[in-house]
Amino acid sequence: MKNLRVLLPFVLGPLSACTPKPAELLAPGPATSPAASSSAPSGSSTASSSATSSSAAPSNSASSGIAATAAVPPAAVLEDRLLATLPEGATTQDILFDGVGQQVAYVLKQSDDKKVVVLGDQRSPPFDSLFTREWSRDGRHFAYLAEAQGKYFVVVDGATSGPYARCTPYLRWSPDGRIGYNADGLLFTGTQSFAPLGPVMDFHWRPDNTLTYAFKQGREKQALVVDGKVGETFYYMLEPAWSADGAHLAYAASTGKAMFLVVDGKKTEHAQADNLAWSPDGKQLAYTSRLPSAHQDPYTYVVQRGAEQSEPFEEVSAPVWSPDSRQLAYVAKKDGQRQIRGDKTSAAHDEVSAPVWSPDSKHIAFVVKDGTQQRVVVDDEAGEAFERARAGTLSWSPDSTQLAYVAQKDGKAYVVVGDKKSAAVDAAARLRWSKDGASVGFGAVVGNELRWRVMAVR
Repeated sequence: MKNLRVLLPFVLGPLSACTPKPAELLAPGPATSPAASSSAPSGSSTASSSATSSSAAPSNSASSGIAATAAVPPAAVLEDRLLATLPEGATTQDILFDGVGQQVAYVLKQSDDKKVVVLGDQRSPPFDSLFTREWSRDGRHFAYLAEAQGKYFVVVDGATSGPYARCTPYLRWSPDGRIGYNADGLLFTGTQSFAPLGPVMDFHWRPDNTLTYAFKQGREKQALVVDGKVGETFYYMLEPAWSADGAHLAYAASTGKAMFLVVDGKKTEHAQADNLAWSPDGKQLAYTSRLPSAHQDPYTYVVQRGAEQSEPFEEVSAPVWSPDSRQLAYVAKKDGQRQIRGDKTSAAHDEVSAPVWSPDSKHIAFVVKDGTQQRVVVDDEAGEAFERARAGTLSWSPDSTQLAYVAQKDGKAYVVVGDKKSAAVDAAARLRWSKDGASVGFGAVVGNELRWRVMAVR
């Protein structure tokens, strides 16, 4: 099965030969099924995805299984301000804006290849490697995982925990702003820690701020722990999905002989399920599933919505629910072309990003690529052509009447809202609407200045 998120023990330490990738801050989400992430306009950047470099290819949020309106909840936008100035001649590896216009963190690469993290007036000691680095959901706290001389450290707002001999290569913020991680056989939840029942395969925060984790039993089995209770043992499990209210949990699991969809602790059916997505109201579950194929490829893929099943496709992305839980949309590939399918249908294109619903569930936006040009499409009406259009930055205004995004042309980045464009900058990221929808703020790189810019749109 292609690109399944099987829970495997992945721990940094003396025996680990794996090198984790930095977290994608603007376009988070699991891998698509099968490889739909390659179907959307995408690319790589020398900077973190939190700052859209003018030389970077766009990020894609096609892998997200929940409605991706704004990465940061709309709130009053602050005034234009200078957040930091990069040292002259410095080599910057990452620039990470907080999304609220207050702070920015960045990583400097020294001549000896060591990395230094700078946050406000705090400057870290040099590290050999940096792994996860990201802001909390409300933009108030910044955390990262670092390694120096074979030891691992977790740093939150400049306060260091460690050293640890072994540590998983990721940190996870809880909804209420606590950092979770697994190190030296303990699970840490903010300032507290506890010993799990066995080697931790993976862990996730529940919407009510409690921790759920999977642990290894014996040599080949694993089980999920929810509310302190151990679930059924399986050969392997895929990443679990909680409903938004925390009342329901679903995941796919294998006994070694058959795969099942497990919902609220009960095996409901045989299913080659992946990309599980609960509707916002928690009443419906959608997912992608593979079927045997009569063609050269051994599998075709469908989207399952309750008892309803889509027609088979060559590829499908994770399904995305509308905020009102009434509609479902996804990217599907057929006859070599991709388009939005489900309750919305678009024209076919070379590449298509994941759909982004408006807050009122009446509109849908996505990025398409045909040839070398990329455009943002709203309700099947294509906008201006750009060299790059960042799918991960698509952000609807609170009243659903306007869409903002970051685009690149002629070596510069712009924030685009309808027919309006911001002044050219070197990079832009973390769009944030004002409550009244009259302006949008964003982090901007202008020369060696890291600024918070505000663009009036009406």
